[in-house]
Amino acid sequence: MSDPSTELNVGGEGATAVTEKPAAGVMKNGYYWGTGRRKTAVARVRLKPGDGKFVINGKEINGFFFSPRDKSDIVAPLKVTKTFGKYDVFANVHGGGGTGQAGR
Repeated sequence: MSDPSTELNVGGEGATAVTEKPAAGVMKNGYYWGTGRRKTAVARVRLKPGDGKFVINGKEINGFFFSPRDKSDIVAPLKVTKTFGKYDVFANVHGGGGTGQAGR
């Protein structure tokens, strides 16, 4: 079985290239990396030990999501796992609408 932290690209007969990429849930360069999908929205998320800051596409959470329900959906996983306020969250999202990007 292959290692999930590597990606194998086969370019032709006998030609292979291996590119290292961080496995989900593994800390690399001080961050935990992950990707989430909901409907047609895609979020690439990095978590770093910190004080609970949320930055989405370069904006603080209040500048990106305006609905209280969307903001609640964003922080819910950290509250359930009792890690809210212990990690800074940096996300790049695209596709879908606001509710898909929030994860509902």
